[in-house]
Amino acid sequence: MGESNIRLMRIQKGLSLEEVAQQVGISAGYLSQIESGKRQVSAEVSYQLAKLFHVKLESLFEATRFKAIRNEG
Repeated sequence: MGESNIRLMRIQKGLSLEEVAQQVGISAGYLSQIESGKRQVSAEVSYQLAKLFHVKLESLFEATRFKAIRNEG
C-alpha cells in the first residue's frame, strides 16, 4: 500500500503532523494513524482535511491523485 493522499497533501503544503492535527481539531497521534491506514477517518475530520487542503473530499481517497508528487520527491 502506498502513502496516503492525506500525508502527501500535508507534505506538499509543508505542514507537520502537529500543525494539521491542531487545525483539524484532532491529536497528532490520531492523524498519524489515519495517514498510516491504522484508523479510519471520520466524515467530520475528512471534511476538515479537505477544507484545509482546498480539495474535494474524494481527493483525499483517490488512488492516483498525488502519484506525481511521489515521483518528484
